Amino acid sequence: MTFQKRMLEDVNLTGKRVIMRADFNVPILNGVVEDNYRILQSIPTIEYATRCGASLILVSHLGRPAGMPDSRYSLQPVAKELTKLLGKRVKMVGKTIGSSVKKAIAQLKRGDILLLENVRFHPEETSKDKTLRENFASHLAELGDVYVNDAFAVSHREHASTSTIARLMPSCAGLLIKREILAFEQILYVPPRPFIVLLGGIKIETKLPLIRNLLPKVDRLLIGGGMAYNFFKAINLNVGTFKTNDTYVSEAEALLKQSDGKIELPSDVVAGQLDLELRKPLEKLKVYSREKIPEDKSGYDIGPQTIRRWGNMLSSARSILWNGPVGFFECKETQRGTFEIAKLLAKLTAKGTLTIVGGGDSAAAIKKAGLMKKISHLSTGGGAFLMYLEGSPLPGIVSLEDKI
Repeated sequence: MTFQKRMLEDVNLTGKRVIMRADFNVPILNGVVEDNYRILQSIPTIEYATRCGASLILVSHLGRPAGMPDSRYSLQPVAKELTKLLGKRVKMVGKTIGSSVKKAIAQLKRGDILLLENVRFHPEETSKDKTLRENFASHLAELGDVYVNDAFAVSHREHASTSTIARLMPSCAGLLIKREILAFEQILYVPPRPFIVLLGGIKIETKLPLIRNLLPKVDRLLIGGGMAYNFFKAINLNVGTFKTNDTYVSEAEALLKQSDGKIELPSDVVAGQLDLELRKPLEKLKVYSREKIPEDKSGYDIGPQTIRRWGNMLSSARSILWNGPVGFFECKETQRGTFEIAKLLAKLTAKGTLTIVGGGDSAAAIKKAGLMKKISHLSTGGGAFLMYLEGSPLPGIVSLEDKI
């Protein structure tokens, strides 16, 4: 399978007003961008468009401002960061639509860049009412000649600026979306083998569709994190104080039966009592085999035996997909498993293994370990990453024009 949507390189941008939906939803503290990773990922598309002689109109959201202007969620710090990264001024207008925006756009020259204010200051952006979304999207569409979606991380949202606008004007995928999709298509359809998937995190409900879609495609599927305890329960193991869900336990049991031995669970865990809010243990944590988790304790990380065993399995792989931490990595005492996996993937990438990492927490672990540039592909998506890999259509991509 190949990506059949119109690409940025397929469009003549010279002299055009290009509306680019980017994802600048970044952490900001005291008016300064703390982590510019997502902004950096948009730079190639921005530079390509301006190099081609387009005037660029950037659209993004920041946070969840409840559909009204809120200075805490202004994109002004992003404009400053973009100016610094690009080495040229990125103009900012304090509105998203309206006469002041049109006036600012009329003054743009080829190669100029204008950032609009937070698109979520308008409730219509995220409205479930299709008519309201279409009306708002039409106001956005009249600002430009071509629409470029380069915000992969929100492409699973049916929002005015991510999907509705693409149906109202010529549209295409930006370079970031191209990189994301091509990486996923390789690992979904022609993965170098052995192909191993490692899933973690606590929200098993978000991973079950992914497991069902990937199980026929993988050579091994390693399951860690909180979601592993529903699988433990499915094989009649005690899970201590961890709260499982009977429905998910039944689904886990069915998946284990269908897996033909492909699913691998932790053989040991780091368990004890932990204050999740303060992110610190209430007692000295200990390693237990999965068969001997005490009734009054819960597991918070994979144990050393599992780290070694999974390390050996991963070292034999030629392609690896990782989503979700294998432990509560926000706590020093329970972060070893996640960071050992991250370091191993960096080493394997250097040896030629294809490694793809996605999802907010696993990506955060890679960043915290300083390994962003040592992974084959670090996705910007969380929900979009999961939806694409589980085989669900992403509205922000489906709505783009097809290749001619």
